[in-house]
Amino acid sequence: MTLREAYTGGTLKTLVGPGVSCASGLPPWEELNARLLRAFLQREYKHIKFQLEDLKKAARVFIESFGYEAVADLIRESVTKATPDKDQGTYNDMLRESLYDERGGTKAESDLHLELAASLGDIHPKPLHERKRILYTFNFDNLLEQALWRLFRLKAQTRYPDDEQGTQDSPAVHHLLGYLPTNGAPRGSIILSETDYHARQARLPNELKQLFLGKYNLTGSPDNKPVVLLVGLNPTDPRLRGVLQERRRELCSAGREASSQPRIYALLHRRPPPTEAELIERMAHDFVQEHEEPFWKAWGINVLTVESGELLPFLLRQIRLGPRCTDWAQAGRNFLSAQADRYTEHLYNGSVQRPILERLKKACAVLRQRFGVAADEQLGLAGFVPDNKEASLLRLAFRFSNGRVNPEPITHAYAMERSMRVTDIDKPGGSVSRAFIWGATLEDSYQGSSVDKSCAAQWMDEWARERIFASLLCVPVYDSKQWVPVGVCCLYSNQRIPFWSELTALEMDELKNALQSIFARALRIRGRKGSPCMHARHPEGAEASTPDEPPWDPLLVN
Repeated sequence: MTLREAYTGGTLKTLVGPGVSCASGLPPWEELNARLLRAFLQREYKHIKFQLEDLKKAARVFIESFGYEAVADLIRESVTKATPDKDQGTYNDMLRESLYDERGGTKAESDLHLELAASLGDIHPKPLHERKRILYTFNFDNLLEQALWRLFRLKAQTRYPDDEQGTQDSPAVHHLLGYLPTNGAPRGSIILSETDYHARQARLPNELKQLFLGKYNLTGSPDNKPVVLLVGLNPTDPRLRGVLQERRRELCSAGREASSQPRIYALLHRRPPPTEAELIERMAHDFVQEHEEPFWKAWGINVLTVESGELLPFLLRQIRLGPRCTDWAQAGRNFLSAQADRYTEHLYNGSVQRPILERLKKACAVLRQRFGVAADEQLGLAGFVPDNKEASLLRLAFRFSNGRVNPEPITHAYAMERSMRVTDIDKPGGSVSRAFIWGATLEDSYQGSSVDKSCAAQWMDEWARERIFASLLCVPVYDSKQWVPVGVCCLYSNQRIPFWSELTALEMDELKNALQSIFARALRIRGRKGSPCMHARHPEGAEASTPDEPPWDPLLVN
């Protein structure tokens, strides 16, 4: 049975780990413990004003002496002795501060959160509010809940240890190790250390052991066994090791094929050594890559590896929607046909293209001002959409370059000459198709490795005549119906080192959001109340969102 078959058959259970929230800037397990220790030291010695680097050095001394696993236990015991009447509240405050960043501030859900949330709403005959899909998670944060709200305007049923009373009449997120939202009290037992795990083992929800050790009545084929998919979860997590050890013992005693345990798959992505790595470090990375799969197979875990963390949503989308990317393009075409005023046969009329050109000209000016683009760097914008007659084609929808004195509106014939196919999921043609199919932002250059990769000779000839860019940034744009790409917005520059290469991660996110908004405005994609999409964070007149009710996103419209 494939993962796709398990998903459509309702036997796939997904367990989400800290690696998913790392994409939103939350710390992995080791860093969370280190941050918790720094927060404790700051409170313990509050009469001394420490620099962050000083706290990091002090934290390393503690960790080297006691280990990461002892940090939470050490701090909890120390706080208990100091303030026995409010020890748990103080500890939870420090934990929340450490989880959601020492500098404070809310976190936005990542593409990976949104892809996982989409799996709660897809492929089910019942109305959305009646579905009983569950995402299991080791994470304390509420980013999966935010993602479900952002896609479907549906408040997930949040479940956690010590609270087994849920009705399960709506998609649920089950926090197996406790729940600590950005605001409000923690819910359930917060299980951070291995000591927490063993101390509360009797109170852990049945689902944790059922996921890994459950006994199932195999009526017929062994394919009836549930399948567990680990996403963003490191099998070395000490809170997971105990149940994996028990699982391994059973596998050894019963035999792998005879065991009634569910099959387990782990999605991992490669972590290449840094470019400046020494030879011994590169050799170590090669050794890990060679032996990683057989090592975890001995634990009863099948490893699926992708080259980059950005491709994890792409792999999950294949499980959810199937491997035919033409079906994804069809879904995008259907969305634009229903929601985009300018996605019609009249798109290439001069009366439609000229206002788009004016909007793109203003957008380039705004980008230049916002990101301090140098005067000698020329920018251009372009958008690609699935063809309204043949969804397997991506065609040019709009284009503007501030390097042209009098940019002319594009025609339908011109747009079709610059179309590309998205039929081959393994060999997408060019950077634009690659960004569309992978659903990931791609950077490339005029002579880059993927800008023309797998492109037809005719397409390359057409583009080569007018190619004026030196660098290219391709950003996919999504819809909220099935969380599939509906198009790609491209930003290009005449500089080999473009301005975006020097942006911080937060600035890069802002640029991506701006390009998605430019795409939506150019095509006049309507919002949920029928008005054009704007770059506001919530509809006019609506109250500002809270962490339990994430902000309305104008680019994701129902």
